[in-house]
Amino acid sequence: MRFFRNNYYLDLRSLGVFRFFLGLCVIFDLLDRLVDIPIFYTQDGIYPAHIWTEYFAQGWNYSFHTLFDSYPFVLGLFLIHILISLFFTFGIRTKISSILLFLFTASMHNRNWVINSGGDDVLRVILFICMFLPLGACFSVDGAKRKTGDYKFFSAFSVFYILQLGFIYYFSSIQKNHPIWYQDFDAIYYALSLDIFRYYIGELIYPYPSVLKFLTGISIYIEWLGSVLVLFPFLLWFLRWYLRLFLCLIFLGFQVGIITTLDVGTFSFTLFACWLAYLPCEFWDRILSRSKEKVTIFYDGECGFCRKGVYILRSFLFLDSDIKQAQSEEEILELMNEKNSWIVQSGSDSFLEFDAFSKLLSHSPFCFLTFLTNLKLIRFCGTKLYRLVSHNRKKVSKITKYLTLKDYNHSFYHHIVTTVIGAFMLVMVLLWNLQTVPKLDFVNSTASSVVRHSQVFQNWNMFAPFPLMYNVWMNFKLHDEDGTIHDFNHLGDGDEKTQQLKFIEWSNNKQWKKFVLILFEKGRDLNLFNRFLCLNGEKLTGKKIVKVHAYVMSQKTLLDYKKDEVSMHSHIPMVCSELTSWSWW
Repeated sequence: MRFFRNNYYLDLRSLGVFRFFLGLCVIFDLLDRLVDIPIFYTQDGIYPAHIWTEYFAQGWNYSFHTLFDSYPFVLGLFLIHILISLFFTFGIRTKISSILLFLFTASMHNRNWVINSGGDDVLRVILFICMFLPLGACFSVDGAKRKTGDYKFFSAFSVFYILQLGFIYYFSSIQKNHPIWYQDFDAIYYALSLDIFRYYIGELIYPYPSVLKFLTGISIYIEWLGSVLVLFPFLLWFLRWYLRLFLCLIFLGFQVGIITTLDVGTFSFTLFACWLAYLPCEFWDRILSRSKEKVTIFYDGECGFCRKGVYILRSFLFLDSDIKQAQSEEEILELMNEKNSWIVQSGSDSFLEFDAFSKLLSHSPFCFLTFLTNLKLIRFCGTKLYRLVSHNRKKVSKITKYLTLKDYNHSFYHHIVTTVIGAFMLVMVLLWNLQTVPKLDFVNSTASSVVRHSQVFQNWNMFAPFPLMYNVWMNFKLHDEDGTIHDFNHLGDGDEKTQQLKFIEWSNNKQWKKFVLILFEKGRDLNLFNRFLCLNGEKLTGKKIVKVHAYVMSQKTLLDYKKDEVSMHSHIPMVCSELTSWSWW
């Protein structure tokens, strides 16, 4: 057991930072989807609930988003989802919020999995594991009163979490069993040739084939060798925590590289957050031991908000500071009453108001941000904000009176039942992933059923066995009752490059990009899109629409920056009067 504890533990401080960034990923993903709620999640959208449940949903696609598909109902669910995400991000009722966050996320994904991507699979799987990890122990409101102690957390789910990280990269590298990755090294060239995905740094490096070949080789070997060392860290046991930190930094840099070159949605952002949880204990111990000088925080003992505030601040700044009531020392009490301020004492020096916060920041791992607090504008605004709050402490206390601080207890995460669930799910997920290995011809019906119904189904086949070799875009026109043809979203009939650029500008989020790829692969869904245009075209043109004409265009990428002829992949017109029944579907 000691062997496993030393190799497959998670640091509570790392888990806290991971939770914070993962919560931000969820929030930004939800905000990105808000504008498309009427299009992808309601009765007047592309996939009405009755069509979705009858023709698309599988037996394991549980979703309360399908109960009603009116816009107010779905919008309400999204707003509740965002609120839960905020609780999760800041570590408020973390155990409950992590469970609710998983349920809401799985339900949203199952409502329309057509527009889901690899990043959604990562998020859903990791959120399942999060329900069984003590994410609220540090860097949280829940852990505000936690005293320093052993930060190593080991359980069946810490093992599950680390191995799941390894599975993502290992099985991804195994599925990339094509010469384009290992012999020709042209995979990244083809990936960056996809105009709708190329991003920032990708534009700069795309014209240099030798750079692209080098990056192809280095990326596939990082995925394979790095994942093997994550799965079996004891292979280089003599490197101890240095190996773990090295792997963490390598994969964090790997995700940053993907973020700046390819727009793959939430995939890399989510994995970036996931690797933060892998930071070893020694990383934090080294950083936090940097400052030998200890500070003491004094607050007004008669102010409930003040007490909660200093404990929460200490938690989020990773400080090992003493917290005392100002009333405990007469000299401090006089200074507090005179200046109407909390007090941070360091040695013989006392710091007040915003300067007190700046002093605490300088003792935290975020000390590199201290220069910001010394800027005149930020210092002026910070002081004004502090004085505004300090003069209205009674009003603020009313807002925070329902916020209770308790000693954090994570005994639940070591319970025998939790251990059994973690070990069982780890085996099931491993068997599921083995089914995705090419030429293995392995099927396990039990694992398939368990993984699907528990919502941790996954397939790490992004750019596998090779990247998509076609640029894909869409064009569609609306015919009104007067015979006028309206070019939807002004895509125009220009040359192919112009149409692609206009489409890229229009399809500016991952949902639309994935939807267009689905239309490219499965032309049947184009009928549903035509129906959507019939129902909503009048809002765009001001006139009744009698016919819609949507088509998907594709152009194959060739070597040496050449393109094949443009072809019309799907071409389905629809007369809107046919919408009186669903016979067309």
